[in-house]
Amino acid sequence: MKRARAGWSRDLNCLIGLQAIPAKRLPENAGFLIGINLDWPMKITGTEFFRRMKEMPKGRVYGFLSI
Repeated sequence: MKRARAGWSRDLNCLIGLQAIPAKRLPENAGFLIGINLDWPMKITGTEFFRRMKEMPKGRVYGFLSI
């Protein structure tokens, strides 16, 4: 990506969507509290992981990597 912040935001949102990391908005728009779900690998199956990964946005620059 041309803008690193956009890539960081996209990747963070994908991890939140996968429920690998929880995120909670702090009061009065003070930011976000981000954690790590250490139980996540035991809760998701390989099939479910790959199904969710296929639903994620694909990169436009190196399309051959997202086959």
